[in-house]
Amino acid sequence: MNRIVLVALLLTMVTISSCVQKKKNLLIGTWERVEEVKKEPQIIIGGNADNKKIEVLLNFKDEKNIKIKQGPRIFDAEYVVKEKDLTLGNRKYQILKLDSDSLIMKEYSDWSPKTYKYFKTTKKIEEK
Repeated sequence: MNRIVLVALLLTMVTISSCVQKKKNLLIGTWERVEEVKKEPQIIIGGNADNKKIEVLLNFKDEKNIKIKQGPRIFDAEYVVKEKDLTLGNRKYQILKLDSDSLIMKEYSDWSPKTYKYFKTTKKIEEK
């Protein structure tokens, strides 16, 4: 009788522990920024004078490290996610949407907050 109770208890514990899963970090992987085409020419300060698209890739490698590619520049940084807030280096964003294939985030800024849209990609960031 004791063995039956022990086996039932063990099966219950295994079943419960298998149901409790660690929350998956949806940010892990590589994201490519989608740039919206502007209808009117823009004056760009500190940007690309030709108003050409610059490839931006974010590679969230683990729970705190990210590799970023902005045009020809590639660098490593750390990130922190706290509820709906994402801090990349010294920049702060609000995550508006995050699922398995899309990320929309809004920059915290007093001047002109921008919203950035990304989609999951298989592209790799390769340093030359």
